[in-house]
Parts: sequence; structure tokens; C-alpha cells
Amino acid sequence: MDRLHHVTWFNTSRCNLDCEYCFTKFDEKYIQASSNFEVGKAVIDFLLINSTATTVGLSFFGGEPLLEKGLMKDVIGYAKERGKIARKNFTFGLTTNATLLDEELVRWLKENQVSMILSLDGLPHPENKRVFPSGEPSGPLVLEKAQLVLENGIQPIIRWTISPPILKYLYSDFKQLLKMGFVIFAIDPVYEVEWTPDDIALYEQELLKISKLYLNRLREGKNTVVKPLDDALRIFSMEERQSTRCGLATAGVGIDPKGNIYACHRFIARGGPILGNVFTGWDEEALRKAQEWDLSKVRSENESCHDCPVKLRCPGGGCLCVNLDVCNDIYINPAIFCELQRVNQRVANDIAFILYAEKNELFKRKLERPDLPT
Repeated sequence: MDRLHHVTWFNTSRCNLDCEYCFTKFDEKYIQASSNFEVGKAVIDFLLINSTATTVGLSFFGGEPLLEKGLMKDVIGYAKERGKIARKNFTFGLTTNATLLDEELVRWLKENQVSMILSLDGLPHPENKRVFPSGEPSGPLVLEKAQLVLENGIQPIIRWTISPPILKYLYSDFKQLLKMGFVIFAIDPVYEVEWTPDDIALYEQELLKISKLYLNRLREGKNTVVKPLDDALRIFSMEERQSTRCGLATAGVGIDPKGNIYACHRFIARGGPILGNVFTGWDEEALRKAQEWDLSKVRSENESCHDCPVKLRCPGGGCLCVNLDVCNDIYINPAIFCELQRVNQRVANDIAFILYAEKNELFKRKLERPDLPT
């Protein structure tokens, strides 16, 4: 598969937190285990063999990948060595809950140019469900570690998972995090929980307030990324509706601690479909079936797409694994996904018209390079 250029590897599926909404809880049979150096080397060799790209990427995921930070360091070292021989450049990424970061590790990550996605769901609040197994909230510690990352000259992506109980804090937390120096926010809803009409209305109110700050910062030449807005803005440059949103089973794959290959990292928690193994190669039939998944076939859970006001600029059906988790069908969107996409589009439309009329340079650049890795 020569289009492959990125792998997300669970160097461990174990985690030191017990967050209520984590997608790995979907299946009680989900195995928490750590990988080893032999698998890590096979992941690197597999990626190099199966990609014609001159730059390839490896992201560490879990679980909490820093529970196996030594393994991560060893595999990055191996990747650099093998990359030189293969005349390919590596990029490295890490999605972490930040609780295990320290000064020495942050410096190492910076020296090795490992980009970071930090799971930080706004400021600490009683309603925040990111907790340790004891029930102790992780928010204060995570915020402290996130600031440590900033102080060392790294601008992380803030992975901000929102659910109805914390919506009321969305704007105030965003404003405060901006003041602290964070500028990239991957704000994403939990679709697996119930949202009421009042929740949706509150989300729109909070996003409208955020959009005003966002607009003013772009006018001041301060690049800022807010995923719901940037995702909605990017469809202005789409020539046609997407057939794939995230490179699923084409540009990227997920690999579990044993070396099994999946269409993406989310399917690992589901245990399948397995598309092969890094030691034995592809299961060609399973790979073919996954590559035939087509977002153009996705429809809403309980309404027709025909009259949807954002039909022609729909971002393409969302996450197929979320569809499967919520609706038991990769081609059926949960209704809340469609509701919130319409909110995002309404808010982003006003921003787009204003910035286009003002010939804003940052807006033009966003349309040229819209992708945000989350």
C-alpha cells in the first residue's frame, strides 16, 4: 500500500487514568497490555517498506504511552537509524494525558522534535471526568504539566473533549487558556452521551463567544486553531465531498501492542477488523474491504440529508468508528453529530464571510492547509 505514510502505535494500551468517556471502554474484552522493542522495530520496518513517501510519521498512543516511555525512546532511536538508511525522514507525535511528564522528559521530547497532543478538557472543574482510578481528579496536575510544556518552548495541541456537564465552562476556559499561551485547540464532543436541545443551544452560545475571540486574533495576525471552526472553514476550499476524511486504511493505520494492524487507532479498542500484522504483512482481503468504506454513503440516524442546509459542504460523515459505536453501522451518523455540525457551520459562516471580505492572510492560509491532526 504505497499511499501509507503514517502509523499510530499503541506502545501500551494500559492507562493510569480512568476517564468516564474513554472510547477504549466500549468493549469489556479490550486487553490492556504493553508492547516490546521487537514489535516496535517491526512497526518501523513495516512503515518504511510499505510507504513511498519521503517523510513518514509515527505517533504514540494508548492507553497512556508514557507508561512505556523507555520503549518510546528506544523505538524513536531505531526509527532515526532506519530512516537514514532508507533515505526517509521521520516525524514523531505523542498523545498523552500529561500526568507523567517531567522537566527531563519534556526536554527530551523537544530535542527529538516529538509533537504533543495533550488531553486537557479545559480548566479543572468538579464535573470533569478525567480522573485517576481512585476517583481523584487529574485536572490540576494535567494543567500544571501542560504549562511545563509551554515553558519549554513547545506549543502542544490541546485535546479538549466536551460533554454537556462542562459546556458552561467552554468559553471562560478557552479565554483563560489563551491567556496562558495555548493557541491550538482540538475541541471535540463526546457523541456517545445524551445531548438535550438545551445542551445544543448552550454549545452554540459558547462557540459564538469563542468565535469572536478567534476572529479578533486572526485580525491581529495571531494564528489560532479551534477545531470546530477550522474544520467548518476548510469546507469552503473543498472541490467535492470527501470519500475519506482521515486517511482511514490508506494514508494511515493503527497498530496494537501485538503488532496487529487496524484501519485506524479507534478500531483497536474494538478489536477489529484486523488488516494484517507487522510481522506477517497485510491481510489483502480485509484491507480491500476497509479501503472500500466510502463516506459518501453515510446518512443521518433519524433524518434525511436531502434538506440539510450544510449538505453540499458536509465534512463527510464524521468518524466511521463513532458511527459504529453509537449506531452499530459505519454508514449511520448519530443525530447529535449532524446537529453539532450545523452549529459549527452557522458560527463559522460569519467568520468566513468577514475574513474573506477583509482579505485576511491567516484565513487564506487556513484554506490552503486546513488539516489538524487530533
